[in-house]
Amino acid sequence: MELIIQGIPEEFCLACKGCCRFSQPQSVWIPRLLQEEVPVLQKINIILLPNQTTEYYCEFLDTTTNQCRIYKQRPFDCQLYPFVLLGKDNKVFLAVDPQCLFVQQFGGRLEFEAFSRQLLHYLNTRLLKEIIRRNPQVVQDYPNVKVIGEIIF
Repeated sequence: MELIIQGIPEEFCLACKGCCRFSQPQSVWIPRLLQEEVPVLQKINIILLPNQTTEYYCEFLDTTTNQCRIYKQRPFDCQLYPFVLLGKDNKVFLAVDPQCLFVQQFGGRLEFEAFSRQLLHYLNTRLLKEIIRRNPQVVQDYPNVKVIGEIIF
C-alpha cells in the first residue's frame, strides 16, 4: 500500500548505506507496521549482519545490492523516511532525520522545504490522520530530529 510519494531520488538512496541498518535490535528507528500492513508483512525481523557484533539490518534489505526486497510493498514508516512521526507532549509532529545524507546535502534547498510542507499538508488530510490515529505505534519519540510542523488532530 503506497501512501507516500518518495521525495528522495532512488539512486541517492541506493548509494547510501544508512537506512535499514540499526545499532541495536530494539532501535526506535526500526519501522513499525500499520495494522493494514500486518496481514501482508506480519512483522519486520531485525538480523545481525554476518561477522558483525553491533550492526543489525532489516530482513528485507539485500545487503549486496543495498535494495529493499519488498520496495513496492514497503511499510508506511519506510515510505516516510527520512521523515518521521514524532510524538511529544501528547502531540504528533512531522520531523526529519538530520543524519540522513540526503537531508544533510539538500535539506536547506527550496525544493526540499517545499516537499516538506507538501508532505505535512498531506499528513494533515482526514485519510492520513485517521491512519495515524488507528496506528499510534508509528509515532515515536525519535532523538535528535528536526520538527517540520504539527499534525493537528
